[in-house]
Amino acid sequence: MKNNKALKITVKVIMTIVLVIVMLLALVKVGERLFFTPFYSNAQAEFKIPGLSEGYIPQGLEKITLKDNDGNDCDYFLACGYMNNHSASRVYLLDRWGNVISQTYLKKVNSQGETVDYTGHTGGICVNYAKDLAYISGSGGLDIFKLSDLISTEKNEAVLIGEFKVSDKVDPAYCKINGDYLYAGSFHHAGPYDTDEKQHFVTQSGETNMSVILKYKLDNSAEYGISSKLEAIYSTPSYVQGIAFTDKNELILSCSWGLSISKLHVHDLEKVHSYNSLSDESDWGTSVPVYYVDSLSNTYSISAPPMAEEIVVFENRIWIMNESACNKYIFGKFTSGSYLFSYGLN
Repeated sequence: MKNNKALKITVKVIMTIVLVIVMLLALVKVGERLFFTPFYSNAQAEFKIPGLSEGYIPQGLEKITLKDNDGNDCDYFLACGYMNNHSASRVYLLDRWGNVISQTYLKKVNSQGETVDYTGHTGGICVNYAKDLAYISGSGGLDIFKLSDLISTEKNEAVLIGEFKVSDKVDPAYCKINGDYLYAGSFHHAGPYDTDEKQHFVTQSGETNMSVILKYKLDNSAEYGISSKLEAIYSTPSYVQGIAFTDKNELILSCSWGLSISKLHVHDLEKVHSYNSLSDESDWGTSVPVYYVDSLSNTYSISAPPMAEEIVVFENRIWIMNESACNKYIFGKFTSGSYLFSYGLN
């Protein structure tokens, strides 16, 4: 009888603990929703981010257009990220509703001629349809893969075919194509992610920006579809994880770090272009315009949940990749971090 009584007490204690944990997790989720009420009041969950239970750490996002079997244009997404166990980084092809069409593991050929896992950070991704190429931000440049390999439903591997080197002063964290130009930008956080001092500019407003976006013209006569000539430098603040452009001539910066509140800063490019100087030729190898992205060009900012990554603009909304619910960070599993949210533009 004593054993039965002890068992009942133990069961009750365990059930109480489980109930308390469930209630605490519910409070965390409700609390997050309340804290970010301005965000969630204008946001919608588009789909669940794939791979979160497999060690996938989401980073890059790109909206692409492909033809269906009837020749009609259809919208898809490419999502890229690295793996918590240091296995091959991967790229997902997702339909408009987040269904996984294909999953591609990235590979490279080493100095011994062996095909091995590509384990790059894959912070950003963009595509050049005319050259059948995808650009993924790598260390010191953009790593090049065949777009057709990344969207294939018949094979699940894509091998690195080359690299587009940017300035030796910039380690690209993200990339974006807008019109006839490609943009590759750096991430700055004092200490662990310091940037070259040549990236540090005092802007028209008196602020000191610590990172940059480099602008290159697309050139399909070039081997990898990009002219090697630097066209312009955009001086940007710290913590930029990704950028997007709107049809209203706006530049949006996705800024985040750790558990801090993410910020989506919307800038008027007309104002950005009105405050500029010329770079020192001895610093960058050429004299090009430097445009200041600062408070003078900022039209409004959006506070968002932590760990926002690369963004795209689609259907007049900002679609936001987020890494908080991956196995590396976990906490997003108990909030709303498992979902890709979009936020309506003004």
